[in-house]
Formats: sequence, structure tokens, C-alpha cells
Amino acid sequence: MNKKKLLTILLTLAIAASSAALMSGCAASVAIHGGAVGGAGASDSAGDSTGDGLDTTTTTTDEGDGESSEAEETDESSEAEEESSEAEESSEAEEESSEAEESSEAEESSEEEESSETEDSKEEEESKSDETGDKNVIKMKKGEKWGDDINVYIYNEVDGVKTENAPWPGEPMTKEDDGTYSYSISEDIENPLIIFNDGKKQYPSGKGLEYEEGKVYDIDELKNS
Repeated sequence: MNKKKLLTILLTLAIAASSAALMSGCAASVAIHGGAVGGAGASDSAGDSTGDGLDTTTTTTDEGDGESSEAEETDESSEAEEESSEAEESSEAEEESSEAEESSEAEESSEEEESSETEDSKEEEESKSDETGDKNVIKMKKGEKWGDDINVYIYNEVDGVKTENAPWPGEPMTKEDDGTYSYSISEDIENPLIIFNDGKKQYPSGKGLEYEEGKVYDIDELKNS
């Protein structure tokens, strides 16, 4: 082999080696560049994801705050309704108590009025009784042998006109607890004359006794006097 061919071969190998080195360097550069681009994309994607997470967290926080606020408003509304209900119940209780007091006062007033009317009525009756007293009442004690059914005949005669309490034997007398008999004289008979009888016996047998206010006519005493 001559020198010229050897040089040619060496030159060809050197060019091939240089081309291979150049090709290898380009490939490495492309790989590095591609890795950088991929990392940036991943970083951006992660950043976007983180942002979305933050947005979601913020939204969730906002929604939580809103629900908490609504819950607080609901609690406040419930408390207001309870207070209003308690106020209404208290007002109703006060009204019922007031009505009960008014009813009680009305009953007491009515009882007082009735009591006052009863007392007034009693006072009127007592007054009437005091006014009349025994003024128009005849009292007598029957004779020992007289029956229990005592009558009194009351009469008067003025200018030939006779007035009487009833036709003979008169009207029944009322037996009292003390054994005496009583009868109220009508005011229509002025200056009355009195005859007592039991339907069989009578006293006096002639002209009647004059009326004496407050006197008890004891038949046996009158007979023996």
C-alpha cells in the first residue's frame, strides 16, 4: 500500500469519526432541550393543579362560611321565635290572671252587695218591727180548762156601723213557744174590743175587752180579778 491510499483511508476515518461525534452531540442537545420543555410543562401543570386546589379550597371555605352564617341566622330566628312564643304565653298568663282577679273581685263585690241587701232587708224588717212593736199585737194566756185552739173576735161599732176582724168566733191565734197566743190587729179597726174563745168557752161573756198595748191577757187572772 502506498502512502497516498493510506492517507486517503485515514482521512475518511477521521471524517466519519467527526461526523459521528457531531451527530452524538446534536442528539444529546435535543434530548436536554426536550427534557427542559417537559419539566416546564409539568411544572405549569402542577401549578395549575395547585391553583385549582386553592380555588377549590377557597370556594369550599366560602361555602362553609355561607352555611355557617345561614345556620347562625336560623338559630337567631329560632331564638327570636321562642322568645316571641314565651312573650305570648306570658301575656296570655297575665291576661288569664287579670281575668281571674276581675272575676274574683266581681264575685266578692256581688257577695258584698247581696250581704248588704240582706242586712238592709233585715234592718228594714227590724225597723218595721220596732215601729209597730207590740202596738198592733194582742197576746193572751188561755185559761187552765180551755182547749188548745184559741180564737179572737175583734170588733168595734161606731155610729151604728160595726167593724170586725171576722164573723164569730173570729180568727185563730198563733201559739208561741212560751205557751201564750198572739194575733196582729188590723189598723182598719179603731179602738178595738176583744173577746177570746176556744169555740166553747169565751172571755169576756159580754162587752169585749179594750185593747192595751203590750199587755198579756191572762184569762184565769182576769176571771179572778
